[in-house]
Amino acid sequence: MALPIPQPSYIFRGHQHPIHHTSFFRSNTRLITGDSEGYLVIWSLAIRRAVVSWRAHEGAILDVKEWGSGRLITCVFLAP
Repeated sequence: MALPIPQPSYIFRGHQHPIHHTSFFRSNTRLITGDSEGYLVIWSLAIRRAVVSWRAHEGAILDVKEWGSGRLITCVFLAP
């Protein structure tokens, strides 16, 4: 017998383009997402809302890491 398809408990809406990266930081209280057009969104998991959104690069966000306190470092793909 197949299990029923799980239903999401919440859907975060904040990107217009495909998301290429997601990661948790600040002791799993925040989520950061990066998309194919270089936009980053930081989400508060407590209120399930975006707290900041900006275009960090012209290319796709491939990875984001927390660097020290309050700083982020990104890896992007720039097409030739």
